[in-house]
Amino acid sequence: MVDKIKKLLSLFSKSDWLRFSLILLMMLGAAVFELVGLGAIPAFVMMLAQPDALSKYPLAARVFAAMGVENRAEALLVGSLVLVGLFALRTLYLIANYYIQDRMIRNRQIELSHRLFSAYMTAPYPFHLRRNSAELLRNSTQEVERIVTEVLNPMLTVARQGIVMVAVVAVVIWAEPLIGLATLFLIGSSGLGFLAFVNGRMKRAGELEQAMRGEQYQAVNEGLSVLKELRVMGREEGLTRRFHQSAETMARPQRLRDTARRSTWPTMEFIVVTGLLLVAVFMIRTGRDLATLMPTLALFTVALGRLKGCATEFVSALTQVRYNLASVDVVADDLAELGAKGTVAVPKPAQPLPLGPHAVFELSHVTFRYLPDRPPVLHDVSLRIERGTCIGLVGPTGSGKSTILDLIMGVLSPDEGEILLDGESVQPRLRSWQACIGYIPQQVTLLDDSVAANIALGVPPEDRDRAAVETAVRAAQLVETVAELPQGLETLVGERGVRLSGGQRQRIAIARALYHRPELLVMDEGTSSLDGETERAVVDSVHALKGERTIIMVAHRLNTVRECDTILYVDGGRIEAQGTYDELRERHAGFRRMTDGA
Repeated sequence: MVDKIKKLLSLFSKSDWLRFSLILLMMLGAAVFELVGLGAIPAFVMMLAQPDALSKYPLAARVFAAMGVENRAEALLVGSLVLVGLFALRTLYLIANYYIQDRMIRNRQIELSHRLFSAYMTAPYPFHLRRNSAELLRNSTQEVERIVTEVLNPMLTVARQGIVMVAVVAVVIWAEPLIGLATLFLIGSSGLGFLAFVNGRMKRAGELEQAMRGEQYQAVNEGLSVLKELRVMGREEGLTRRFHQSAETMARPQRLRDTARRSTWPTMEFIVVTGLLLVAVFMIRTGRDLATLMPTLALFTVALGRLKGCATEFVSALTQVRYNLASVDVVADDLAELGAKGTVAVPKPAQPLPLGPHAVFELSHVTFRYLPDRPPVLHDVSLRIERGTCIGLVGPTGSGKSTILDLIMGVLSPDEGEILLDGESVQPRLRSWQACIGYIPQQVTLLDDSVAANIALGVPPEDRDRAAVETAVRAAQLVETVAELPQGLETLVGERGVRLSGGQRQRIAIARALYHRPELLVMDEGTSSLDGETERAVVDSVHALKGERTIIMVAHRLNTVRECDTILYVDGGRIEAQGTYDELRERHAGFRRMTDGA
């Protein structure tokens, strides 16, 4: 519990906690209103029961005299108006307090979710290789919301109701010390007993619900992404059953939570009614006359009624906090792992590095492993790429070709060796180096947006370069496709581009890579989804850039790399051979087998 509170404290800045302190000060103001209102009610009852009692209080008598009050009826009218005014002010103050608190809470939610999502977006690529996207989606949305609405907000409720309870109990003890202390003991011990009963259960239940929420997100995410395959194979039931099982399991802790919340009110009501009856019996047994009994009994009735409401909210809020503290762990742990203790600065687009006409890019003795305890994926890889050349990477599946591309693009960092541009490391200038690169992936992901928005990925509409979009469309052989679309470049492609063919999606990816006129074009089997004729046209358009741009491509079909200046044969994480197509075919058996099987 203490560890989780420390993690919660780490999620917010000093300025945030200053804001929370101001909220607590406002809560003290609310407690003052409670005290005044609590004292006003028995005073009003005393006016009804003993009209002459006000003469015993010189201050009250002078106030009424100054207002020209001369008889009991006028005194009751003025007293009623004062009482209504006090409660009206209290109501307005509490509404303002709630509004300020809720606004502050929601602003913290916006900032925390933005910080977490920014941390995910700027996280090292290996972080994403070992995490499920559904889990990150859950953390960025639901878990953050639970922290602020189901943990932080209830903690403020605990503070607010605690302050009010202290104020109410203070008034009761001041009026009747013995009865007040007995009341405090009765309500306090009952509330603590209830909390002790549900505390451990709420912790375990909250952790179980969080795990099942992740299962549900994952089932929906995975089910919708492979819907076509499941439909054809008739296996939708497997995913729907998995979703149902997680929902059914999640319902168990939710039932416990809801029952605990609902049980708080009748439990506290029973305690308060019992306490009120005991107070009445005690006062009658001690020989109090009706005239003095009525104001005191009115005070205890109002006080115990208020304590019932406060104690109910207090215990319910503590239960809520205990149940949802598991959300603090996942968010705080991810932010700590990613070093996002303060505001996460998302890097701005950088200017491309100026490349000279004879620029040389190198991988120098690079070794890389995805996990520290795993064997290297690449072993002592060195290669040299001159500006304007076209390089092809070929080799068996799993040989390390895509990993080499990821290192070239700066997505991964080598465990050993260096990545150099003109003899200097690109790491200090990584964003500027990446601005020189256009990337065509093997698996294309399109946004549920227009064709133009997908080509100018990440560029706001007002900053979009229409001429650059059209140039990229021509280079990617998309002109005819765009002309056939109902709204041209503004046609929506659907989620993951479902309204387009596989070849059209691939060509949009090529246009996306060419949009910012990159110096280096990286293709990771980027034409694998195209038919032979379209592939030839796209490859020809890419090869036409030779001399103007540097091209590095991983080949699925070897005719794609036939015209490359140099082909690198990769196997077992090493570059085993390099040369032209004809040279490798002549002297390397592995490459020759690939060409024979093509």
